Amino acid sequence: MLIEHLHSNRELLLKKNNQLIPSVANDLSRIVNEHGGKEAIIVYLVFRALYHYHRYLMYEEGVDGKIEDERRFKSKIDEYIDGIYKMASMIKNGRVEDIYGHSNHILGKLGSDYRKFFINYLEPPRVIVERKIEISEKAKEKIGDIVSKSFEKKLE
Repeated sequence: MLIEHLHSNRELLLKKNNQLIPSVANDLSRIVNEHGGKEAIIVYLVFRALYHYHRYLMYEEGVDGKIEDERRFKSKIDEYIDGIYKMASMIKNGRVEDIYGHSNHILGKLGSDYRKFFINYLEPPRVIVERKIEISEKAKEKIGDIVSKSFEKKLE
């Protein structure tokens, strides 16, 4: 169901700050941890590789969380989404033995593309979002008092 959701909603990947691939990877991890199964682990591992590749792709193709050239981005990610969807279809249709060779092919290509990104960029920086929180003067005073008392206790 998760792979089907990704496959049929891939346009969401073009939206600013979407988390579709990390969300599906997270849910696949939960399923593997709770239920196990060789096929689920294989799909998860391929999807996890896609997740890491996607991080670099977003770093290279994105500006402020938005894709700069949607056609170029889609040409780089669609092949992998289709390949993972094909794996899920193989499992669904009882062709479990076919996923081993197919997953090796996808992992080989993903690994090669990922490595090129790594060589070009090393580790992409983590995005840190800062938000300003407005608090009242009274709350600021209370926080200041708490911090001061904490330092006083450490100095004693």
